[in-house]
Amino acid sequence: MNLIRCPLCGTLYRKKDLVVLDIVNTITHSRCVDRENCFPIKDSGTYGQILKAYPFFMETRNTEEEG
Repeated sequence: MNLIRCPLCGTLYRKKDLVVLDIVNTITHSRCVDRENCFPIKDSGTYGQILKAYPFFMETRNTEEEG
């Protein structure tokens, strides 16, 4: 199962969680990210929106839709 956790707080993401995606494709909760000490952010939105917007998350998206 490909469940993704926030690298800072360790919590599993829910589809409606607000997240940011940085230039190295790390997803982090918006509330957790330190905007002064992080990689540049290339996108933000809900976790579900980010998974749908980027094809390299397809395996994760498919796994979470099954569960």
